[in-house]
Amino acid sequence: MLTNWTKFKVKISLIKFKVKIIIKNTLYGYNTRFYIDSHTNVEKDVFWRLGPNSNLSIDLNTHVGNFCRFECSENANISIGKNVQFTGNNFVACMDSIEIGDNTLIGEFVSIRDNDHEYIDVNNNIDSQGYNTSSIKISDDVWIGRGSVILKGVSIGKHCVIGANSVVNKNVDSYSVAVGAPAKVIKIYNFKTQKWEKI
Repeated sequence: MLTNWTKFKVKISLIKFKVKIIIKNTLYGYNTRFYIDSHTNVEKDVFWRLGPNSNLSIDLNTHVGNFCRFECSENANISIGKNVQFTGNNFVACMDSIEIGDNTLIGEFVSIRDNDHEYIDVNNNIDSQGYNTSSIKISDDVWIGRGSVILKGVSIGKHCVIGANSVVNKNVDSYSVAVGAPAKVIKIYNFKTQKWEKI
């Protein structure tokens, strides 16, 4: 049901869009803010869904690869910095707030979602019990490997590496390498020795 949504397929060149791009497969709610800065490259078959009173902004020189999907629910906010690389087939689902810093590399099939299903009441279906939400912050200069999952409430510090197929369910401090499911920090950068050290 598309109540309060508008679906369209048009070429857009507006103040909100400093680049001329084809926006396909887009659902907008009322009072939505959607901003794409200059020199941003959006490839084919990218899906955008923005709920009422939501905000999605992409800063300059960002690349959005094929088959990415962005869902920003009512009153939610997605903020993507400069020089961010979404390699392709990425999924970003926001019901609260997701912030992705500058110069971040996001491998194929990475999922970033700030929500999950409630399941406490065993007498009711899980899909009828609503969601738990908590914001995600990914700092500048982070590399997230292919197939990784970033879960709600997580903060990833500056210049971190998340290994392929990792599940990040807790905070990762700056200058760390984290791998596994759930992800664990296996290396940190020692500024005294100027080396990455295993822990």
